[in-house]
Amino acid sequence: MNFFELTNHHLYFRNDGELLCVSPWGDNSLRVQSSLMDQIPEGEIALISPEVSDASAITAGITDERHAFMANGKIRAELFVQEWGNALQISFYNEKGSLLLREISNGAALGRKARKYHALPGGDYHLKVSFTSNSEEKIYGMGQYQQEIFDLKGCNLELAHRNSQISIPFYVSSLGYGFLWHNAAIGEVHFGTNTTEWIASSTKKMDYWITAGDTPAQIEQQFACCTGKVPMMPEYGLGFWQCKLRYYNQKEVLEIAGEYKKREIPLDVLIIDDNSPDGTAAIVKELQKENPGRLHLLERKGKLGLGTAYITGFKWSIEQKYDFIIEMDADFSHPPKKLIELREACLNGADVAIGSRYISGVNVVNWPMGRVLMSYYASAYVRIVTGLPVRDTTAGFVCYRRRVLETMELDKIQFKGYAFQIEMKFTAYKMGFKIVEVPIVFVNRVLGTSKMNSSIFGEAVFGVIKLKVGSWFRKYPKP
Repeated sequence: MNFFELTNHHLYFRNDGELLCVSPWGDNSLRVQSSLMDQIPEGEIALISPEVSDASAITAGITDERHAFMANGKIRAELFVQEWGNALQISFYNEKGSLLLREISNGAALGRKARKYHALPGGDYHLKVSFTSNSEEKIYGMGQYQQEIFDLKGCNLELAHRNSQISIPFYVSSLGYGFLWHNAAIGEVHFGTNTTEWIASSTKKMDYWITAGDTPAQIEQQFACCTGKVPMMPEYGLGFWQCKLRYYNQKEVLEIAGEYKKREIPLDVLIIDDNSPDGTAAIVKELQKENPGRLHLLERKGKLGLGTAYITGFKWSIEQKYDFIIEMDADFSHPPKKLIELREACLNGADVAIGSRYISGVNVVNWPMGRVLMSYYASAYVRIVTGLPVRDTTAGFVCYRRRVLETMELDKIQFKGYAFQIEMKFTAYKMGFKIVEVPIVFVNRVLGTSKMNSSIFGEAVFGVIKLKVGSWFRKYPKP
């Protein structure tokens, strides 16, 4: 009986409804996929497809009816079809012949299976993959969990993201290999002293990647080559710094409003005063006498958050029948001359026009490097999680057509802090409105201080996941 087939550096195993494939995947690395379907479902969740730098390092062969192998540089997989039920067991070795990792043996009185599938309604499977355990092995990695354990040997971990928990199913072993569980499914991993078990609650296939290296640095480098590297910061961006959130002191806003008047920028200004202690409301009322019909005031009983202030302002603007409604930092970090360009973008067909810091590189001035990196990669994180096709997802310089805000169910906007800007853009995108980005240069604020803090940042990080998951169950209104 022929269990193995070798095609273009892909080693296949077929038996009892299972199709399994071992392939070279980057330097010194192998990818193992398995399914109970006639074809293994395609798709890469985290892996990219890097070229192997030395093709001659790849060797594969079928030794006999029950033995085959696949080698790629420093790693070698040996496949053995056991007599008991013709079940497959895979073992991984380094270039010196030392055992790195081995699936459990199959069969015996307990009917053990290295790859155990249980069919679920709808076509998916509950999957458990089991490996033998080396009691001397130390395991490091797996993301961030609420524990202070460095060596994860003996730990049970949930494979799921939660508040303050970031699950990255990749670890580096003291035996000289790295392992990535490449199944995008909620599940568990048990690093026991007798076995290591990976569990996916619902999946269509088994998928894992393993790499061998002489040092942890080499293992991490090969992992980065196969999952993607962060882009290098351009030299012109070094030393830049940005400031994002608005300030609490509306009195400072009024000083800026005076500058708008001097520059003859034709804007109506709405001040939303959350009972600020600096006498903002009284100052506005005096200035209203000098600017009849152009300066407006809404007073609220207390500090209710940035997002609710925006919603209040948007609703007021809709009632006043403004055709274009622009939100911006009134501290000159958002250049006033770009107001006209945002409006023109909407006149030329856009429903939402964003003053973007990142549509043409990194255009931020006078921010510390840490803040630049946080802002830039926050937008990248949002794009990855939500699929929102916007480079500057956290921008606060935005022009909306009135119909966007009229159609949007503003009372369903949940976030009040940093994530508010993300939710507004994501909602407009899901509703089918056209979004364009207009390049701007963002200069650190002239007046005011940032309100960024850990709770606001936390809302953004974990709120994005909540936003994406919630969109699966929400029906968005259409224009």
